[in-house]
Amino acid sequence: MAVSPHLRPWLLLLLAASVTSMQLPKFEDSGTSSNFQGELVLDLAPDPDESVMHSADGPSFCVIARVTTADLPYMESFLRHYSRLGVNTIYLFNDGLLEAKHADVVQYLQALRMTPSTTVKLLSFKEVKHDDPVGTADLLPLLKEDYVINVDADEFWILPKNISSLPNLLREHPADIYFMRWVMVVDDDMQSAIEAPYEGTVGFPGKWMANLSMIPRDVYPRPFGHHTVPLRLEYMHPVVYGDFTYGIPIPMQTWSVLGRPLPPAGAFEPGYMAHFWGRSFSDVFLKIALRGEGQCQPLSEYNTQIDQRLATLAFLSLNKKMPVKVDVNEDMFKPDLELELKLAVKAACEKDEATALASLRQFHENYLKFKQDLSELMDQGSYPNMWPSTALTQSLMGTSVTDWLHSLPLNITA
Repeated sequence: MAVSPHLRPWLLLLLAASVTSMQLPKFEDSGTSSNFQGELVLDLAPDPDESVMHSADGPSFCVIARVTTADLPYMESFLRHYSRLGVNTIYLFNDGLLEAKHADVVQYLQALRMTPSTTVKLLSFKEVKHDDPVGTADLLPLLKEDYVINVDADEFWILPKNISSLPNLLREHPADIYFMRWVMVVDDDMQSAIEAPYEGTVGFPGKWMANLSMIPRDVYPRPFGHHTVPLRLEYMHPVVYGDFTYGIPIPMQTWSVLGRPLPPAGAFEPGYMAHFWGRSFSDVFLKIALRGEGQCQPLSEYNTQIDQRLATLAFLSLNKKMPVKVDVNEDMFKPDLELELKLAVKAACEKDEATALASLRQFHENYLKFKQDLSELMDQGSYPNMWPSTALTQSLMGTSVTDWLHSLPLNITA
């Protein structure tokens, strides 16, 4: 996917593109950290429809991704996709993942089928960094593979058409770091209904795969953490493919807020990251309803409210700027619709199933009304001027999509 060069200097407005008073990040000694609680290697039944066999020769690959209850209806597609790419190990983790509070997650994952050549491990920690998963204390020392792919469970790496797998990618275009630009794919039907090929639009920024040996085991805090590559001090000139790649620290008096740019080794682009930001309206509702702990709140008490996440879903579903056709296998994304509905009904927290379904339908209708209002404003010319070359959901001095949404004459809650 070609990305226009004019999008590269997206942070020129940020602090005059550089920060002179900031100090280099310091490596923190975790000492005898005990953040890691334990692991469970899943003994999954083989999938008879999958025949992917990974070669023992060449580099090995792993995926790290947080997993939550809201991700479960879509996890089989996620696991199958990365297995087909040639990933050896998929590490799914969260805080207290192996505790009783996440028993539903573990039990569901244990019942999935997988090609035997990919191992799935569940890792439990006391605390995880939600906005920078690779920075979770004690995570990286547990990884044994040569390359690590840093993604969320709704992000699917789409390789170039002439590259069939990750081993082929490294043979034909060897590098230390690969950066894949986001392509936003959303579905705001009540339940997931999109089918391949998907209609997407270019997003910002993206995710990466990196040589694990170049990443410090104690990852330092970084601006836009999970989008930037943490590098050891001695690796100043990694071989990179892809745009918008940054690594810090940088031994200069003046440095970009994201660290130093890592220029690509050539024009080759290693595909893109299909970001299923909204896998359905129910998916987005689950992220809203399950984001807090404690006693749940009946949906009927707040289904007239449109929060920032729903407003962003509406924008992404309406946006047509820089379209991309995500042309993939028909079975790449096949959600568990029965579970999706079951979880949504439970999260609605109403007195019975009929009431829950009625509240969900009303919530969806209210959302569609909001979407229509937003559509009319966009038809009149309103648009986040810097998208897709600035942040989506993070407030950023008035330049992000979130900032634009809150500037509109719409009643959007926090």
